[in-house]
Amino acid sequence: MRLASLCVAAALAALAVLPARVAGIDQITRRGKYLYRPDGTRFYIKGIAYQESAPTESDSETGGFPEPTSFEDPLALPAACTRDVPYLQQLGVNTIRVYSVDSQRDHSSCMRTFEEAGIYVILDLGLPVNGSINRAEPSWDTALLEQYLSTVEAFGQYDNVLAYNVANEVVTTDATTAALPFVRAAVRDVKSYLRSRGRSSLVAYSATDGPSGPSGRRSSVARYLSCGDEAEAVDLLGINSYSWCGNSNAAAAGFDDLASDFEQLPVATYFAEFGCATQGADARPWTEVAALFSPPMTDSFSGGVAFTYFPKDPEAAGRDYGIVAFASDAGNDGDVRQRSDFGALADQFRNATGPAAPPSPEPTTSTTCPSQSDSFLAAEALPPTPDIQLCQCMEDSAWSCLPTTRTAGDSDAIGTLFDSVCGLLDRNDAPVGCDEALTADGAAGVYGNWSMCAPAQRLSWAFDAYWQLFRNEPSANACNFDTQATLRADPTNNDADAAAATASCIAGNQAPTAVFTPQLPSSTASSSGGGSGGSGGGSGGNTGSGASTGGGPDAATAPALSLLAVAAAFGAGAFILL
Repeated sequence: MRLASLCVAAALAALAVLPARVAGIDQITRRGKYLYRPDGTRFYIKGIAYQESAPTESDSETGGFPEPTSFEDPLALPAACTRDVPYLQQLGVNTIRVYSVDSQRDHSSCMRTFEEAGIYVILDLGLPVNGSINRAEPSWDTALLEQYLSTVEAFGQYDNVLAYNVANEVVTTDATTAALPFVRAAVRDVKSYLRSRGRSSLVAYSATDGPSGPSGRRSSVARYLSCGDEAEAVDLLGINSYSWCGNSNAAAAGFDDLASDFEQLPVATYFAEFGCATQGADARPWTEVAALFSPPMTDSFSGGVAFTYFPKDPEAAGRDYGIVAFASDAGNDGDVRQRSDFGALADQFRNATGPAAPPSPEPTTSTTCPSQSDSFLAAEALPPTPDIQLCQCMEDSAWSCLPTTRTAGDSDAIGTLFDSVCGLLDRNDAPVGCDEALTADGAAGVYGNWSMCAPAQRLSWAFDAYWQLFRNEPSANACNFDTQATLRADPTNNDADAAAATASCIAGNQAPTAVFTPQLPSSTASSSGGGSGGSGGGSGGNTGSGASTGGGPDAATAPALSLLAVAAAFGAGAFILL
């Protein structure tokens, strides 16, 4: 659901000219289920969400949730960061949570400004539109991996990055628990990359609140993401909780149940968002802060992030949670005006400390994973590590029929074409269909060999599989699809050549089902770009607007459609005409 048109070469080049690492801020570490300062005392997140609001849309592709359609990178606006730091200091925050950044922009000034103010950053790696794990049709593919690692690399020099958040609120219903294997795979690969680079930033996920109790979705999601092999488990688990409204209390707000549900988790946890505004944002007394920073909540949680600093965009859905406003004639570039609940939050944070030491004895933790059930669908088996180099090799030398540049950048076209081409393969008894090659099923734990490639590359596989069936039938013009596909200049001549090209790509990289430490390409980005989305046979996923096909001409120069000729030669009933 989020845009992933990132250029790795530009991001890496930008790093070469950025200033040297600024040292001085305490390095926060995790031991077991708590965060610690270098002196051994516990660290608590006193945070505020720091992302300008944007227009939102809600449809079936987002799972029914309103999602931003664009974003402004708040860490690439030095004047705004300098303007806002005094207000953040008045609030008493030590952390900001940032939801979307552009890895190609310069963040050095803002990151230095926040570090000098003693402020850490929890940084989400997803992006709006096509750049996050899609709860409706999840995948973990090369486009997302490349986007995530580009951001990690761009921020790797900053000591005040507390955590990288791989996803936010992917699971919102029992049905969407099938997306959790993709979230856990993202955690695994980002952690592996960070460790290979000698970096100690935490890897996190932010969950929605949900049904409580040992078998409730809230507990099951938390256990799934923190259980088993630590190489796959989150370091920091957030929950977006708005259950405490007004002058509530721990029992009425369900805080007692929250503390109980999270007490046995073996990882650090925090409130990734809080701040109920049912009575209006200006009326929030923020009395939940005192409870959050006191036992028994501190036995389970390490603070939280209040939502949010900036006011709501007029075209965004929902309530206005902003604790500041700006001069009406200047948008978010105007002078800052504190809303009435700003002072209330500052007072609550000022009086909140939390115990310096962990409870004695510490809670007994469990690493047991939840079992699958009718209400919890996540399989134990995870998707493989997306192999950027392997998918690029296949596109460059093994797959001969590719989407045109224009098609590869059109997420709607990719989805429609997937349905059509996969139907054609099924109707014509292709040796391998989309279900076998492209399926990404987190409930069954089944992941096709090429499901880890970017959406436009997955479409390349489908186009090529169809072309291989009918390449010896000149009248079929099997690589066209209404001018949305085109042959490479040097297509493979026969099945043996195609098999040899595939074997060569695999021999020079990892097997399609492998789990390994990923690396960014050294010079150029994967040509297909794109984002997350569904597996082959469904909508096929969404690609970012910056996607390209890796060498195919634009659709305007592609040959004309002739699938009608195919239908005439082989029987119209055997084809879905595009």
